[in-house]
Amino acid sequence: MKLRERPIVLVTGGGGFLGANTVRSLRADCEVYYTYHEKPADIPGVRGYPLELKVRASIERALDKAQPDAVVHLAAMTDAAACQADWDEAFAVNTKATETLLDVCGGTAS
Repeated sequence: MKLRERPIVLVTGGGGFLGANTVRSLRADCEVYYTYHEKPADIPGVRGYPLELKVRASIERALDKAQPDAVVHLAAMTDAAACQADWDEAFAVNTKATETLLDVCGGTAS
């Protein structure tokens, strides 16, 4: 296995507040890519990929493009009122999509 000079990290939810700040923090030590749902973050020197969390093929595309050594999963439906108003959507985004991401990365959900 060839060792990389800088590890590649993919941050999901990089268009959000927490994700964008995580990307900014990691970029000094890692090659960082991020995903966004609607609007890309304006982070110089970092590439973003659109991601529809509920679509497995979209997750696979983002991982294929970035070829990361690690994934920091920060994408989520975070508005508590919206989650309460549409529990099925919140479950699909926050739970099922996370399980799919884990599966695509080669992990297992427990």
